[in-house]
Amino acid sequence: RTKHLGWVELYKVWEIAKDGRDPVALGWVTNTEKQAFKQAANHPGISGQAARHARMPGTPNKTSAMDLAEGRAFIRRVILAWIAAESN
Repeated sequence: RTKHLGWVELYKVWEIAKDGRDPVALGWVTNTEKQAFKQAANHPGISGQAARHARMPGTPNKTSAMDLAEGRAFIRRVILAWIAAESN
């Protein structure tokens, strides 16, 4: 792809990489990072129109949320860990 991945695409990669796996238990990410990623990807109160959902109940915790660049770095790290695990 020539364009940068947005929250929708990043979340699809997350779903593929974690399929049948627990990235937290495997040490790929912390639970705090996972929650921050999911909240930022999903909640329009954090990511505006780029979020996966148009409406979500509740007030998001903006202080622990990721921005899009951090989300991309998070997924990059997950993918590298996934590849390393698959190559063993």
